[in-house]
Amino acid sequence: MKKYLLMLALSLCTLSIAAADDDAEEYTPIDEWPFAYRDFSQATIFVGATNKRVRAKANIHLRNSNLWFISGKDNTTKLEAQAGTINRVEFTNGDVFIPVEGQLVKIIRQDTINGSPRALYARQEINMDEFKQISASRNQGVLNGAGLGLENFSIEVATSISGSSPNAIPLPIRDVFYFKVGKDTFRFLEGNVLKHIDSKEERAAYRAYTRKAEIIYSNLSSAKNVYTTFFLK
Repeated sequence: MKKYLLMLALSLCTLSIAAADDDAEEYTPIDEWPFAYRDFSQATIFVGATNKRVRAKANIHLRNSNLWFISGKDNTTKLEAQAGTINRVEFTNGDVFIPVEGQLVKIIRQDTINGSPRALYARQEINMDEFKQISASRNQGVLNGAGLGLENFSIEVATSISGSSPNAIPLPIRDVFYFKVGKDTFRFLEGNVLKHIDSKEERAAYRAYTRKAEIIYSNLSSAKNVYTTFFLK
């Protein structure tokens, strides 16, 4: 697919954006919207070194947890913000996203313990392995385009899907969580948690805790329980 690099001036702040042309590739149909929210909604976007505020209808795409926004004279053109240009996104529903490891994550909670910052973040991602398994099991082959490919991407899929079809493939989504402890931000996984628990006794307590409680690293309740039990002391 042809892709063009555009430059868009928004309130004196320049954003580099990538947009697809009108030649949509063939794609395997899916029955879920590949964004964090069903609708693009008003957001305040903090951009660049000066943290310039820009207002636009926006959404978070689940392929790479990047920001998409609506622009153009007809107010319908969907554009992708260049990675690394977005510092913060505040939606009118109260959800706030910030960049972590090059992807936008939602702030679940923020705390301070003895002057040290703590936070729990979350993002959603498309489980591509599971998606390909589902696709293969239905004899529809590997996904081609569909707005979900790791290389070829077309926003056309987002605007083309209208409801489900008998051949539609469900879009498997999984949650990913991060903890911020002091200056470090790390993904919620057992090895990472143990590295950030200081004392030998506390590490032993964490291992005992995981044996007693069912810890699922893609589950919000598990993330909250570990965060509050081991990092809010």
